[in-house]
Amino acid sequence: MDTISPSQQLSDRISDAALAIEDKVIAWRRDIHQNPELSYQETRTAALAAEHLRKLGIEVRTGVGLTGVVGILKGGKPGGVVALRADMDALPVEERVDLPFASKAKAQWLGQTVPVMHACGHDAHVAILMGVAEILAGRRPPDTVQDRLTDTAYAGLVRAGRMIESHRPPMVGAPHIQRPRAGVIEMCLLVNCGKRSRVLALRLERYGIRWLVTDIETA
Repeated sequence: MDTISPSQQLSDRISDAALAIEDKVIAWRRDIHQNPELSYQETRTAALAAEHLRKLGIEVRTGVGLTGVVGILKGGKPGGVVALRADMDALPVEERVDLPFASKAKAQWLGQTVPVMHACGHDAHVAILMGVAEILAGRRPPDTVQDRLTDTAYAGLVRAGRMIESHRPPMVGAPHIQRPRAGVIEMCLLVNCGKRSRVLALRLERYGIRWLVTDIETA
């Protein structure tokens, strides 16, 4: 009789949890896609993310770097800090596809009224991270420890553009996503660990009701 390892059991539980909220993540992504906002104008998107995190009982800080949102989930055991980052801004691009959730939004940019679209996946970034937060919050033990996110790590988490310049947190990832065909997702993730940076490329393929990692490369 084969014995299922604890790591496989954990993987299966997380996969089941992800499948359970799949429809919610898709709905979030479509809502954000239909209501895109340019950089430093993402008030609606920020409010959506902050409200979701608060409902999960996660400590929330808003107005970070103007429109950024930080959620702090405290674990039940001592250990390092892992930061997951999602971009929120859209681009001054016109959407020319016939979808029920296509963007019709316009905004001011460089003194002109321009169309706005999520053309590089930041809508997926936010929706995915909201789903990850829900899964992690659901696995949070009842006892918590002192907040281990230092000021340096916190500043590093939101570094980018006009945001705070500081040292990096222990780990930060900002994904870029594409779908070459149905049932396949390719993701490029920048991971910062201390003073080192690594690029992690993942390929996920859908088999039945599960997404499996079928290829992984690092550089």
